[in-house]
Formats: sequence, structure tokens, C-alpha cells
Amino acid sequence: HLLSSTPITVVAVDYARYSFDAANILPVQSLGTNYMVQTYGSEYANPYSLFTPNPSQLLIIAIEDDTKIDITSNTLTKTDRIGRYTIYLDRGDAVFYQSVGGVSFSGTIVNSYGKNIAVFAGDECTQVPNNAAAACDHLYEQVPHLQSLGGDYVLTNAYGHSADNVLITAAFDETAVLLDGVVLDTLNAGETYSIILKANNSAKFLHTSKPSLCMMYTPSEQAHGAYGTQAGDPCMIMMNPIQQMTKEGLFRTLQSEILQHNYVNIVTPTSGLNSMYLDEQLIPASNFVAVPYNDTLSIARISLTQGIHKLTNEAGFIAFVYGFAETESYGYSLAANYVNLQKELTVQDTICHGLTYTFHGKEFTETGIYPIMVDDNDTIFTLMLEVLPALEGMAIYDTICFGSPYEWNGKEYTQPGTYKATLVSTQGCDSVVTLNLVMTPLMKSTTRDTICEGETYIWNGKKYTTPQTDEILLTSAAGCDSLSKLELFVRSREHTEVPV
Repeated sequence: HLLSSTPITVVAVDYARYSFDAANILPVQSLGTNYMVQTYGSEYANPYSLFTPNPSQLLIIAIEDDTKIDITSNTLTKTDRIGRYTIYLDRGDAVFYQSVGGVSFSGTIVNSYGKNIAVFAGDECTQVPNNAAAACDHLYEQVPHLQSLGGDYVLTNAYGHSADNVLITAAFDETAVLLDGVVLDTLNAGETYSIILKANNSAKFLHTSKPSLCMMYTPSEQAHGAYGTQAGDPCMIMMNPIQQMTKEGLFRTLQSEILQHNYVNIVTPTSGLNSMYLDEQLIPASNFVAVPYNDTLSIARISLTQGIHKLTNEAGFIAFVYGFAETESYGYSLAANYVNLQKELTVQDTICHGLTYTFHGKEFTETGIYPIMVDDNDTIFTLMLEVLPALEGMAIYDTICFGSPYEWNGKEYTQPGTYKATLVSTQGCDSVVTLNLVMTPLMKSTTRDTICEGETYIWNGKKYTTPQTDEILLTSAAGCDSLSKLELFVRSREHTEVPV
């Protein structure tokens, strides 16, 4: 955690000879809770990793304790994660994922439950385009959160490049992609569209009907035609939307053993050309050309000396700095504090398992966080939905006496068995309850006895003087009826005369 008493610019540099990239690091106040990820992906079979494609990479960092994060991805990680999964991080904790088989993490959604997080993405080592060269380069950027994404971008090549690749990843469903006013495609959330910027295009105006994530990838040196072109190798550069213009940017060029050329691409309002300064020197308006499709904006590519530089313009600007040499290059965007371009409203709700939740015309059946943009493109609704689990497995065990009814859930049962009923829980959801009913059998006993004629026999409080069979219902120790039977015999008296 880096702290400063005055505003500073922070750039992370990842350097190894012949593999070089950099990323503008955002301040804590520019972080958010909802992210859409983009990476390039790799098909390069690296001989140093058993000829398997190098992975795309995803890094998530928490800035508060007890941060709960949902990740939704169609990309299998090396830790066997795929689909929707939840992680928990404390302040300063980080989790790092690598994809299997070089598959891109583009379209992966990272959402935290109300606590800001930082998200970084890139590729361990890739080619642009894939299979374009004999070696690969590392790519790396910090990802802006959804509320800071815009829909208008000016796309400009790096100086001297024959073709740069721009990828647009939609953050929301039904996002139309237009280049210079021509509709190219309509994307759903997580889908990506590729544009090749040719050298003969001074600039292209990109508009997406809903906020989208836009990155530029410079090509491998061999994609320029041959080694030794001094046109550099791949780097990954965040394209800032026009809506995120800043008035001031402090930056520095980066150095390596072979790096030779450094540039900055600037986009600014045409009406503000007379106030566009580099290192307190006015940049001549003749250095700029109007964006063909939108002449209210102008662009310039300015060569830089090695060192620290400062751009200022009260009218605002966006810019990115880059440098390259043979087989090496870096690039990063100049960004002040990202501002939230859309309002955010959070809705929390629960549904019962098996039901469907409808919100702004969309249906949801699983627990999760769902950022949704409605037609006004002004507000992001963040739906935090919890699906209550089905309450199965609750069981009742009971015993009834033979011949007695058992009342449960409004019904009478007179036979032993297993019975199920769907009840309503205290949370208002269906709950399946099982009744396991056991019946105590009727207990029977028989008493056989004999009395002499004229005697009285007492059994269960009754008197008997004659032979007979009788039955009586008694109550057992278990509280059930017990059938007791008496079989009574009477022996007659015989008279014997004794002679005198």
C-alpha cells in the first residue's frame, strides 16, 4: 500500500530483456466493486513450458478485510476453477489465476460485495497476432471498474506501426459497436470484437452503445515484416474513453538496454489546441490532425526525449505513452483519478430455490452479483441476489397405536409408512418434510384359570362365578390399547357318602 502526501503518478514496470510492458496504477479512490476482464490469450507453444501455450493471467487484490468476491468465468484455471465461484480476502490479500492452454480471460466478471478491489489482467507471454513470431512477450494492465467505463474512444496507431489490434469487450448485453458511424456488431456482456488499425488511418472514432472495455495491442516485430524494423514487440495499452479526459498528466518514459524511441499519443478537443502544453511548452496546432469522423477532436503523435514529462490542457485530453526498439516495447495510458461516469444503485433481494427472479426484463436463477444497465445508459443497477437453498432432509419420526389415527399437515394417517409434504418455511420458501410413521401393534394376552363351583373369581375388578370367556381393553405402558382375554373354568363339587 503506497501512500503519498502529494499527488503522484505510479507506473508498474515488468521488464526482462526482449519482454517489456508497463501499467498505469490507479489510486484507491479510482477503484470499484464490479469489473469486466480482457486479455489477449496465447497460442504460443513455449519450449520452456513443455510446448504448452502460455497462460492468460488474472490478479485480484483486496483493500479491506472480509472482502467477499464472486468470479464468473468460462475460462478454466490451473487450480480447476471455472463457472461461478466465491473467494474471501482480507486487506492486502491477493489471489492469482492462470488459464489452462493459453485461453483468454476475456469476458470474466469479477464482483465484490460492497468493498472496492483492484483487478489486473494480462498474458504471461504471447504474440500479436498469435503465431506471428518465433518468441513472445508479457502483457499487463490494471483494469478499470464498470462505472468508470465509457462508450466513445479515439483509436490511434502507435507511431510507425503498420497495424495495431484493438479489442472491445462489452460490459453489458445488447452493446452495439460502431466504427466511424458504421455498425460492426452487437455484443452481449463478455463478448469481444477485434479491430485492426491500419497505418493509413490517422484515427478512428469508436462508439459503443453501452460502456465497454477497450485495449490496444501492438504487434510482434515479425508481424511488421522482418526482424530489425525497430517497431517493437507486443504491449498492452488501456484505451481511455473520451469521457475520462483529464487536465494534467505527469509521466516518464521508460528505459532498457536497447530501447530507442518514445512517443505520446494525445487526443484533445479541437477547440482546445491553443492550450495543449508539453513540459510547459505549447504544442503547435500544426502537429494535430482532426479525427476524420469527429472533427471536434484532434490527435497528435509526439516524439519524446528520455525522462519525466508533463501534459496540461484546461480543455482536457487523453493520452498514452509508449516506446519501442527491436524486439522490445512498452506502453501505458496516462490517467488521473477515474471518475464514475454512471450512477450506481444497489438492489439486494432473495428468492427461493427453483424460482426465477425478474429484474429490468432479465431473469436470474442463481446467487450472485449482477450489474445491469438499462436503456438510459445513465445508471448501473447492481443486483445482489441470494437464492435460498431448498430445505429438504427435515424428517419427523413418530409412533401411533394400532387403530388410532395420526393427524399431520391437515391429514389423517392410520397406516405405518413414509409420507412427504411440502410446507412453507419461516423464510417463505417451500420446505419438503418427511414423516416416518411407525405403528405399535395391538398387544394381546390370555389368562386361563379354574375355580370350584360356588367360588368367586375376580379379574380386572370384575367378579365371575360361572365358566365363561371374557375380553377387556387395557392401556399398556406405552399408552396403547392391550386386549386381555379371560378363559375361566368351574369345577363342580362331588358328594361322597361315607358308611357309618
